[in-house]
Amino acid sequence: MKVNNIQLPDLTSRVGTFEINTNLECRSAISSFNNEFYVDIDISKDFKSWVVDENRESDIDFGEKNL
Repeated sequence: MKVNNIQLPDLTSRVGTFEINTNLECRSAISSFNNEFYVDIDISKDFKSWVVDENRESDIDFGEKNL
């Protein structure tokens, strides 16, 4: 993962929205099959070894993932 062109707001201003603008590059995060595109939401493969219980009765909560 690569971050470029980080643009910060006026850090002395304490009012309004704090907004950071960047260009983010994630290599090999998008795949194409049969004219459809798929985005890999786990590019670091943190969840690769997880096993989902087929008899679960509720949604899966993956919690937060910090990049």
